[in-house]
Amino acid sequence: HRDLHSFPTRRSSDLENIQFYLFWYHTLGWLWTHQLVMAVTMTSIAGGVSFWYFAGDDRNSNPKVKFAFFRAFGRIFRYHLGSMLFGALIIAIVQLMRMILAYIDKQTKTWQDKNKLLKIAFKVVACILWCFEKIIKFLTRRAYIMIAINGTPFCRSAKTAFKAMWNNMFLVGFVEMVSKVLIMLGKLAISIGGGVLTYYYIASSMGGFTTDEYIAATDDTKKLLSSEIVPAAIAFLLCFATSSIFFYSYQMAIDTITLCFIKEKDEIDAAVGAGRQVKHVGPDSLISFMKQNQARLQKAADAEAEMHGEAPAAAGKATEVDDGTKAEP
Repeated sequence: HRDLHSFPTRRSSDLENIQFYLFWYHTLGWLWTHQLVMAVTMTSIAGGVSFWYFAGDDRNSNPKVKFAFFRAFGRIFRYHLGSMLFGALIIAIVQLMRMILAYIDKQTKTWQDKNKLLKIAFKVVACILWCFEKIIKFLTRRAYIMIAINGTPFCRSAKTAFKAMWNNMFLVGFVEMVSKVLIMLGKLAISIGGGVLTYYYIASSMGGFTTDEYIAATDDTKKLLSSEIVPAAIAFLLCFATSSIFFYSYQMAIDTITLCFIKEKDEIDAAVGAGRQVKHVGPDSLISFMKQNQARLQKAADAEAEMHGEAPAAAGKATEVDDGTKAEP
């Protein structure tokens, strides 16, 4: 008799456990899928921008530049899908850890109210995981760019990206700070402009709206609104969301150009140090900067050669032109 009553209870408990674990399993799958889509998008944009950057003088006449994004998208599924899956899985696991921590935090509120130390520990761990997720996203974003530029696997690309950012910390930080400020100003300008235009359109006679109940009742062409502020606020939010999508691609292009510039500059600096002539392929504004830096390095190399009684590198017989930076990513 006791077994007949206890059997449904055990079965119900087992079913709840299965549903509990399936929830977290599908949550990880959803996070992984979302991050995979983001990875493919970022790498495709980076592939198109890097192809444009290294196209050199042919960037305006080369027909392949127009379809660089689609060619980069195809290369991902042909060569780099494993790297996309691996990078997306890392971020998804970190996000899942944050969700599990939030679940445990919610389930242990009673204990935390009795133990302040436990409550502080949860807050500290949550802060650490949040910072860790931001760092991982920052690094994987640059790793995807290096995958698009060099075609190397994820781990090697992440190492190359970290080394490039570490050696050019001031440049990367300055570009990141300025681009964030300008992009935020752009988002606010578009959003405020959209909200203000919506408000004036509704408030004007062209909109066909009114906040006066008597006018709405007597004039069939007028539609009653409780306030002009609500539609203007909705327009503001829609404009902000739309501009965020647009500026996301813009920010990705800025990060890609920055790493392309660092890659070309490092290769040119190495070539100048070895006494070889080089050919620049970047945009004109960046080429002028690199030529100034090249002249400074050449002068330093010649001065060091004279100190050791050697012939200056510029007067040597090495006249090889380094076209390595012009290779198709």
